[in-house]
Amino acid sequence: MKFAVYLFAATIAAQSAFASCPTSPPETVWNTHDGDQHVNAEYLQKILAGNSVKYGREGTEYYNNNGTYVFSTSAGELRAPSYKYYEDGTRCINTVNPRFDLFVVNDRRLILITNDGTRLEGQIKR
Repeated sequence: MKFAVYLFAATIAAQSAFASCPTSPPETVWNTHDGDQHVNAEYLQKILAGNSVKYGREGTEYYNNNGTYVFSTSAGELRAPSYKYYEDGTRCINTVNPRFDLFVVNDRRLILITNDGTRLEGQIKR
């Protein structure tokens, strides 16, 4: 639930004005674990575009075919005009302050690693 509240609170002001995702992600030290396999933009596009990802009780992300993004929680909904995948597995959500997270695969499970080190297992819904 911490992830959902953090994402929702950090981006609620983003509903009226948006920045754009940069051409490359910022340098970040991610909370990776043994067994994490890095993925690339092509992989993320293939498995996420047009699908949703549920993170247990934290909420659900929607990567719409029209390029828009929605994160839905019990607290409400965040909408962004676009999202972007990078070659290192980082994902950017286009909000006032673009949000960056890293995707990895560990033991055939999709893991989202947030800036604060939180690791969430995602279940892709097609």
